[in-house]
Amino acid sequence: KIYGEKKAYDRAIYDFNNALLFDPNLVETRCRRGFMYQQIGQHDLAISDFNYALETVPTCFNAYFGRGNYYIVKQDYDKAISDLNQAIQLYSAFDEAYVSRGVAYAKGKRDYDQAMSNFNYALKLDSNSSSAYLNRGICYLDMQEGGKAILDFNQAIDIESTNAKAYLNRGNAYANK
Repeated sequence: KIYGEKKAYDRAIYDFNNALLFDPNLVETRCRRGFMYQQIGQHDLAISDFNYALETVPTCFNAYFGRGNYYIVKQDYDKAISDLNQAIQLYSAFDEAYVSRGVAYAKGKRDYDQAMSNFNYALKLDSNSSSAYLNRGICYLDMQEGGKAILDFNQAIDIESTNAKAYLNRGNAYANK
């Protein structure tokens, strides 16, 4: 977990692989390894871990969350929303699941009302979620509401000053004004 926080994803995967050599049935280890695989773009390996976790423990919200994000990357938004609904049903206080579901609604369905509802709920759960502000700002951009978008990008940057996507999108919002 610490390697993941330090963005040492390969090292984290190495340690998770070693743990699984001793006990291949460690569901949470497979989920964590799946998240690390996602970070390095190995999505097919990630989905394998999430599927294994769900076959073993059908109530593993982390696996639904990870698989939902996998489906967003693969642009299968119906499956993403379905899995994220399951994750939220199992753990309704996890703000990032609402952010991801909002992204799926915005990107895949162009359902900005549902997307905004999810981003707003994520911010209700965690008012310091830079990802919720970032993605809500992107949604505002898509809705041609540049002023609101800039405010959200500013908030995301205030929370996470190294958020390159917030700077990029804020620049786009200013350029569109």
